[in-house]
Amino acid sequence: MKLTTMAWRAPPPGDGHHFVNGICTTCGEPFAVVANRGKTPYINSGENMKTKPTIHETIEFIKRAHAGQVDKAGEPFWLHPYSVMGRLGPGATDEMRLAALLHDVIEDTDTTAADLLELGYPAEVVEAVELLSRPPAAERLAGTPAGATYIEWIKSIKATGNPIAIAVKIADCEDNSDPSRDLPAAAMYLRKRYVKALRILRGEKETT
Repeated sequence: MKLTTMAWRAPPPGDGHHFVNGICTTCGEPFAVVANRGKTPYINSGENMKTKPTIHETIEFIKRAHAGQVDKAGEPFWLHPYSVMGRLGPGATDEMRLAALLHDVIEDTDTTAADLLELGYPAEVVEAVELLSRPPAAERLAGTPAGATYIEWIKSIKATGNPIAIAVKIADCEDNSDPSRDLPAAAMYLRKRYVKALRILRGEKETT
């Protein structure tokens, strides 16, 4: 996926850097500075400024990214991540909502994690989206750390303790297992899989 954007560098972790006009006065490196103007976070690297995409902008982005794709019920695919975002509830952070909208773009489109970072999405959002992107079948069968099965992959997400990824995956499984979804008969077995995944993600004990 080809994107046109201004280049910027994120500041390194730690408290040993002090930035003036995009230059660290400690080490002299031209790192970006994360700052706030009103309620809008932006990244300032000298003359360049990149605004974090809004929820509305992200909805428009996933409409384009998932254009022509449909879900198992035959509905436009972008409606699924939009519904997942809605299931997060009023206590969800902006990062959770953005990750919910984006949770399938790496797995199901040509978009990469680098693309999302270039668009201005926060690193914690992109990290969560990467965790929520199941490896391709060839990699799973080759024995990747995420495991060869869906449930093993779910357990790997739970094991990370990543609050954004876990919250979004719970909402995703809730949406996928919703009885109101008009799934074809061949896909009905998936509901049981999602119910099992929800127990794992919520830390509930297995039922007999």
